[in-house]
Amino acid sequence: MSSIYVHIPFCVNKCPYCAFVSSDSFDDDELDFEYQRVKTDMLYASHLRPVAETVYFGGGTPPVIGISRLTGLIQYAKEIFQIPENAEITCEVNPKTVNYEFLKQMKEAGFNRLSMGVQSLNDESLRILGRIHDAEDAVKAFKEARKAGFDNISCDLMFALPNQTLEMVEADVRKMLELQPDHISLYPLSIEHGTFFYAANVQKADENTEYAMYKLICHMLKEAGYIHYEVSNYCLPGKESRHNINYWKGGEYIGCGHGSHSYAAGYRFNYTGYMEQITEKDAVEEKIMLGLRLAEGIEADEETAKKIKKYIDAGYAEYTDGRLKLTEDGFWISNAIIGDILV
Repeated sequence: MSSIYVHIPFCVNKCPYCAFVSSDSFDDDELDFEYQRVKTDMLYASHLRPVAETVYFGGGTPPVIGISRLTGLIQYAKEIFQIPENAEITCEVNPKTVNYEFLKQMKEAGFNRLSMGVQSLNDESLRILGRIHDAEDAVKAFKEARKAGFDNISCDLMFALPNQTLEMVEADVRKMLELQPDHISLYPLSIEHGTFFYAANVQKADENTEYAMYKLICHMLKEAGYIHYEVSNYCLPGKESRHNINYWKGGEYIGCGHGSHSYAAGYRFNYTGYMEQITEKDAVEEKIMLGLRLAEGIEADEETAKKIKKYIDAGYAEYTDGRLKLTEDGFWISNAIIGDILV
């Protein structure tokens, strides 16, 4: 399977926790330049991998480039790639950057899935996170997306925020479930080097509180009928992210635009010109690291299973009929488990 990723490196406001390649300082000339750059990258990509079974616009905040450029890029992609009729075509959006008319034009142009950066439905949490939207904006954008015809909407939800309590997390999940998104991506706040939060020494929830929040969210989403199909992702039946599953299963993808990354023909490369050949050993290790992110796990021999017997005995992993997979608690400590396998 082959996918296309389009990176739009512009935002209305750079969030203080964000470590992605993006800028909130730009003008129309820069938007036009990036629009043409992406089209050029797409043209080269179409020669390398002409079929695109999923297309994903991320960033940054793609709608910032404007509806004409955004729809122009997806229309151009349809002209030069072989995109199947049932292809998944996703765009990340901030609730404050879209309205009904904008979303309607996106849907008509070919986008059929949204990844909405809700993050929280608590106004104080959103203020701390530096978001440009409030809870009311998020609910309004979600409902307008449904009205515009989107029947596949993912919402991001963050937890372990500064000063956040278990009661606040429970309220956040309850409000999100009222919207009934098709997919939920769950992220504990990460304080990463190079971000404002890192420089300001912002403190997130402690480890025990973070774990309690994780368990609470898992329980609530499971009770509501969501499937925990990947470490950080939940969905209603049949609404898995096909684009991201391609990543986790080691499929090929070509990145277009400033800030994008690619993996194809046994090489990993990015927009800076960096290129690395993936050795057979690398490929095996990545298959384990990525595959164990999925609830379905990986095929594994008994020797591999023996390496993590202590985790299996403790209920963090299961090994049955040659298949190794992590449990819900195992997802939480997946880095440690995978590390022991790869020793």
